[in-house]
Amino acid sequence: MHLRLLIITCLNLLLLQTYSFAQIRQNIYGGNGDENINAIIPSLNGGYILCGSTNSSGAGQADVLLMEMDNNGTIIWANTYGGINDDIGYDVITTNDGGYALVASSKSITPFNEQAYVLKVHSDGSIDWQKFIGNDNSTEKIYSILQVSLNGYLLGGSLQSGNNPPNAWMGKLRWNGQSLLWSKALGNTGFEAIHDLQLKADGTVVATGVESSFTGNQENMLVLDIDEANNGTILRALSIGGGNQDIAYRNVLTSDGGYLLYGKTLSCGGNAFNEVAVKLDASGALSWTKTFGPANDDNIVDVVELTTGDYAFASFYRVGNNLDLQLLQTDNQGNILNAYNMGSEGNERALTVESPKKMLVTPTGILMAASTDGFTANATDAYLLQADLPLTDDCNSTILNISSSNCNFSNTAINPNVSNVPLPILQDILISPISANLEQKSVCCDLEAEAPQNSITICEGQSVQLGVNALNASGSLTYSWSPTADLDDATAAMPQASPTSNSTYFVTISDESGCTATTSMAVEVLAAPILELGETIQECEGIDVVLTPSEPFDAYLWQDGTDTPTFTAIISGTYTLTVTNAEGCTATDAIEVNFVEVNNPIIDLGMGSDTLMICEGETIVLDAGEGFDSYLWSDDSTVSQLTVGEAGTYEVTVFTACGSGNDSVVVEVEACENPQPDNPQRIIVPTAFSPNGDGVNDKVQVLYNEGVELVRFAIYNRSGEPVFETADRFEGWDGVFKNDEQNVGIYVYYLEAVDTDDRDKPLLLKGNITLIR
Repeated sequence: MHLRLLIITCLNLLLLQTYSFAQIRQNIYGGNGDENINAIIPSLNGGYILCGSTNSSGAGQADVLLMEMDNNGTIIWANTYGGINDDIGYDVITTNDGGYALVASSKSITPFNEQAYVLKVHSDGSIDWQKFIGNDNSTEKIYSILQVSLNGYLLGGSLQSGNNPPNAWMGKLRWNGQSLLWSKALGNTGFEAIHDLQLKADGTVVATGVESSFTGNQENMLVLDIDEANNGTILRALSIGGGNQDIAYRNVLTSDGGYLLYGKTLSCGGNAFNEVAVKLDASGALSWTKTFGPANDDNIVDVVELTTGDYAFASFYRVGNNLDLQLLQTDNQGNILNAYNMGSEGNERALTVESPKKMLVTPTGILMAASTDGFTANATDAYLLQADLPLTDDCNSTILNISSSNCNFSNTAINPNVSNVPLPILQDILISPISANLEQKSVCCDLEAEAPQNSITICEGQSVQLGVNALNASGSLTYSWSPTADLDDATAAMPQASPTSNSTYFVTISDESGCTATTSMAVEVLAAPILELGETIQECEGIDVVLTPSEPFDAYLWQDGTDTPTFTAIISGTYTLTVTNAEGCTATDAIEVNFVEVNNPIIDLGMGSDTLMICEGETIVLDAGEGFDSYLWSDDSTVSQLTVGEAGTYEVTVFTACGSGNDSVVVEVEACENPQPDNPQRIIVPTAFSPNGDGVNDKVQVLYNEGVELVRFAIYNRSGEPVFETADRFEGWDGVFKNDEQNVGIYVYYLEAVDTDDRDKPLLLKGNITLIR
């Protein structure tokens, strides 16, 4: 659903005094339903934040409307918040943490009773937290919110139980919205409400509203000075009026330390409401009371103090059957200096007059917010009017010939009967912001911006070129697109957009005559399919590998043009698949397949010999070698080295990814003589040594007594290569061959010696030596 933005650039221009309003621009924001702006404040980015309601889009019926726009009236973002029933925004403030807090009324919890809705959003309009305050059997309204300290927000409004008249209500909400720090009702049997909260220089708060319980009048203006930090203690309470109905909507803190109240009155002007302004000094004493023009169901909805000390009033007054917006400028005594009529042939009004922030001072003038039904058939539009200074043009102005009149009011100190009221914080209802598509048109100018299509659909990861048609343009055009984050050039006529999620892009075009027009294009980003072929595959040659994607898709395309869901790989290489889902979005993934050559390893347990000999009681380590995937011995052992001490045949099989190998060796056990001291011919060769440099058993050498002569002592590795040889009994092997430390394992030795008493009797020995590190 689309909202429209209309700009009127030249209505009601007039130069009367040295401080007069000029260059009046009127912006209209609307859709197929009704829109209303109830509050306007400066934004954190130098523009403006508008709060109100809309039923042109959102979750159902009226929803809270929150918009940010730049200082030219171009919308940056616009969100709705609410449930299936009516939700209406009343007031909004900036927060200390760089966001916004707003208050609203809601029927989305209980359709028959309004409850208070407090919403905290980030600077982009996304929700931080949201709370509903109230009971099912009562009606709660909050019209004003004020951040009073780092630990909370002060709320002001009304509370009504059953058929009883509403009482004024104030409460302090914890900074995170989790609980009420205190809650108070003010009033008696009459009607009371708080419409506005203002923070004073001394840290106390002044609350403004209406009461009818304490002075005997129908309704009087209510002014409260409150110590909010001390559980809302009332420091001073004043009832101000003239004997009939007198209602205040806001209390402006003036530069002289006093107050300026405004609203409507029946006490001065006859049978119809008239606009009224009441000035109090810092002590609360009356300075003056003024009404403006003839009484005709009129009321003032906001006031600002200008830098000159004058005041500007925004009010609505009846002309025939319609309401029009009027802008008044007075001096500091309430005497009218300028009066302007703005609007259309229809009605301009404030639908929710209880909401106070309808007007603010801009760097060049003032800005007013209202509603109008004069520009769109059968619908009410949000209405924003900006009057700049100084006067630079004169176009279709309407001067109002009205004057101000004194009115006799009195102020009375009252006891407002304050009572603590425990209001529960209701459970959160998950409400998500809904973005509104906006259009902009110019009333005074003929320039129109037209998007070729309202919505474009792309796939995730793709880009799209945006564009807009300019109708009735005068001269060259300039373009300003927002948001700019995903655009290659925000000032181009046709920028390239690369959004990562659903986005709405706004463009304002301007021609040489100064006319502007705005439109928008929505880009829907469809999720790309998720394709995973997996990690690198390694397989033995001769075994086919079937590649299959992680989930089914609508279409497939492999690197060679095959369009089947699976692909059989038979050679090493990179295989690529592109898939397409039902929405037409694609994804691509690749996988590496490596085929390994079949290789049967060769092992040697006997180091070149089929038989190994050990002495009784000794053991020997059979080594199958390192680096294989697994091992299996004839006794079902699965280690790489097997220690044995019994005779027998030992066999091992080793396995790799693509092959296997085996070997066997016979181990024989012999009865070897033990060395005896009287046996000079006994020769000993150690079965193991550890050349690790610790000074213990670092070398292997021959040991024997007198009567033996060494002829040759040789050591061989598993390949049969001699790694050491000597005829010197005192020379030993340190495990080094050709300057390289040899591997841990079993080595074969061969020893030849003679008996010195019988040289014809050779002594021949062979066996195994284990090198240990």
